Amino acid sequence: MDATTSGMTVPVESSALGRRIFAYFIDLVLGVVLYIAFILSFGTTTTYTTTTTLATGASTTGTGVYFNLTGVQTLFYSLVILAYFVLMEWAVGATLGKLFLGLRVVRVDGSQMSLWSALVRNLLPIVDSFPYVIPNVAGLLFVTTSNRQQRLGDRAANTVVVRR
Repeated sequence: MDATTSGMTVPVESSALGRRIFAYFIDLVLGVVLYIAFILSFGTTTTYTTTTTLATGASTTGTGVYFNLTGVQTLFYSLVILAYFVLMEWAVGATLGKLFLGLRVVRVDGSQMSLWSALVRNLLPIVDSFPYVIPNVAGLLFVTTSNRQQRLGDRAANTVVVRR
């Protein structure tokens, strides 16, 4: 597919689906590492005790600690993750996962996307992730039925993921 920018034709080749999925998993791993760091830094600890009765009639008691976040902390973490995707794709054109795999997000005309486009694109994975029992089935259907391999967020923001 070709795009026109300032009267000049720019080739815009959609990225391979496999690269996009792998980039997503890299970003997912980064998100999990950030989540663990966030919980250890800001989470509250709860100590619990359990007693288990064995088949022999004897019982054992154990204690443990788990970390949890309040609703406000979870909301803040979610906003941090959203900001990561929006700001990276707006400023650089790619998240760390996409950069690692040589991908970037541009408008369908080949130009850099706006902050608004980055926000719209990254708010719609909530829909792409449906059904939540088997995540991202809807997103996969959107990508495979688009000649530009656009998921719903890409279609709404008028963007496409391309090779750098």
